[in-house]
Amino acid sequence: TFRGVDHGWIGGSIPMTDAFHFYATTDGGVTWTQETDISTPPGISNAWLDVWQPTFVSASVAYLPVRSLDSAGDQLLIYRSDDYGETWVYQNAVEDGRALDVISADEGWVAADFALYRTLDGGATWAVVPAVGIPAGTFFLNVEFVDELHGWVVTTPDGDTWEPLELYRTTDGGVSWTLLP
Repeated sequence: TFRGVDHGWIGGSIPMTDAFHFYATTDGGVTWTQETDISTPPGISNAWLDVWQPTFVSASVAYLPVRSLDSAGDQLLIYRSDDYGETWVYQNAVEDGRALDVISADEGWVAADFALYRTLDGGATWAVVPAVGIPAGTFFLNVEFVDELHGWVVTTPDGDTWEPLELYRTTDGGVSWTLLP
């Protein structure tokens, strides 16, 4: 993720437990420095970490999703920066999180296996959203909102094969969902 021509961040994973593979550049990608001030939250240890790309929602606020896999299962760890990516603070985690979409400094969504979650407080808390119009037992794969009312989710009734893929749309902020043809 680049913000302007100089500042950029890249994440990934390495085959080591508890290792954040997250780098930043301030010279347009000529040199990269590993971010070393990020750590796993209490209760997470011996986990394989997959650091995704940060998402900026304003000039200074960004979110960094990190998928954590360990013997207890997987979680999507949510980190937030309020200083243009200089520091990252752990907010909270969503069990089985597959996709994060943030639309403002306070509001965001996570697609997580059999549930859709929403935050209105910058990721500090996440609440399951009753997905009216989407059958129970549906597997959520992705979520994307363009504003507080209009969003889409990609789902499947079969979490093993991911077939068929289904696309639902909301126009009322996730209160109700309509299957698109």
